[in-house]
Amino acid sequence: MPPLLALAVGLAFVFVLLAIERRRATTSFALWIPTIWMFLAASRPLSRWFAVAQIDRPSEGSLSDRLMMTALIVAGMVILIGRRRQIDWGGFVRRNFWLIAFFLYLGLSAMWSEVPYISLKRWIRTSGVIVMAMVVMTEAEPLPALERIVRRCAYVLLPLSIIFIKYFPEYGRQYVRWDGVVMWTGVTTHKNSLGALCAISVLVIVMSLFRKRPAHDIFWPRLQTLADLSIVALAAILLRGAEEGTYSATAVVVVVAGSALSAVLLTRKSGGRLIAAHLRVFAVVAVLLYLAFWDAITTTGATLLNRRTDLTGRATEIWPFVLQEAAKHPIFGGGYGGVWNLGGDLSTFLGLEQAHNGYLDVYLQLGIVGCVLLALFLLEFCARIGQQFKYDRLWGVFGITFFFINLIYNLSETAFFDVNLGALMVVMTVTFSVSGQTAAEREVEAVAQPLAPPRQWRPPSDRRRASEPGWQAKPVSIPPYRWPTAR
Repeated sequence: MPPLLALAVGLAFVFVLLAIERRRATTSFALWIPTIWMFLAASRPLSRWFAVAQIDRPSEGSLSDRLMMTALIVAGMVILIGRRRQIDWGGFVRRNFWLIAFFLYLGLSAMWSEVPYISLKRWIRTSGVIVMAMVVMTEAEPLPALERIVRRCAYVLLPLSIIFIKYFPEYGRQYVRWDGVVMWTGVTTHKNSLGALCAISVLVIVMSLFRKRPAHDIFWPRLQTLADLSIVALAAILLRGAEEGTYSATAVVVVVAGSALSAVLLTRKSGGRLIAAHLRVFAVVAVLLYLAFWDAITTTGATLLNRRTDLTGRATEIWPFVLQEAAKHPIFGGGYGGVWNLGGDLSTFLGLEQAHNGYLDVYLQLGIVGCVLLALFLLEFCARIGQQFKYDRLWGVFGITFFFINLIYNLSETAFFDVNLGALMVVMTVTFSVSGQTAAEREVEAVAQPLAPPRQWRPPSDRRRASEPGWQAKPVSIPPYRWPTAR
């Protein structure tokens, strides 16, 4: 098939999927602003959508990317200050205190970075996700709006990834730097980013498959299920990779473990209730167990995935140098955004743009203070999941699954800052903080609603005479029924 014809067929398929998705929920047109933001975060910058060549000086960035991100942030702020979006700013700060503290410390750390101006620009770009999260939060139904964003990205990016890989290899394929083999990147910039996109898409679809469908409607639910299963099939193809050993092992672990955990919790009647109530305890215990049995867990996982026990050089060639560099400024870190992709000693020596470990990256850039703030933010996220589980079990289970796969993913990749998993965690935290409160307020309003006024009744003879001119009926008041009290 000619490439242009294949692209046209792929775009038509995407259009059909979006048309099917349109009937799932009702959201405002303003939701397209955070959708475009998440679309770019989960794929590639705008400049790399229209140019194959890399930027000669990455520290300067791209003018088109800066303008695009600035326009999205300004548009989001305009939406938030509008009359239709009433925000309790004090309540928002109280419910998301540690999230805001973590991002403020990111901006503060730019002051002691070696390149403060570049760090400040990167912080502004990263902090824009809070604006997008607030736009989702102020929707009439925040959780369906959040699901719609993820589903739109999956419906667009996964089919386009298949088209890019097969018919536009200059966009959809790259060569591994270590051994020169081909790896699939699709619409993203790396196979691990493509794997994270597939993982999020599959988990959202698994959650939606367990949602109850209206009994009176048969056609559209079946069509929506068919569309979801087609996306799962595309994700399975993309996760397989081009050749043996070129797939994202971290993404495969995340998809399998996340899908299995979601299925177990959703199929059991009281599944997840104990975990949701004590999620912070489970998270701390999981971290301690990993630290205690790190060697055994790493060796077993690498063997099952046909990987080297040193995690493809991470444990022996990357992490020791990162720890050595982080030891120079252990308390406050080297400053957010001032380490990677700037031509520095660490980035030049390793030839990387991240530490391939989210926890080490936080320690490197933000120090011990940043690690403490991150831990408090994660514990705050656990509390939001427990609160959400009380009002919507389906989203509570998804929150539990997403939390654990994020912890797992950051063991070998960096996803706490501005990539898709980290951005989605911020949006989920803000959305959960208001969705549970909204449900509680609705329950209080329903209980506090006053009794209906007495009904007005007219006999049939009066109703027949009501058409006569000048006649006015005398309504008879019927008092409300009172339940008899026990003697």
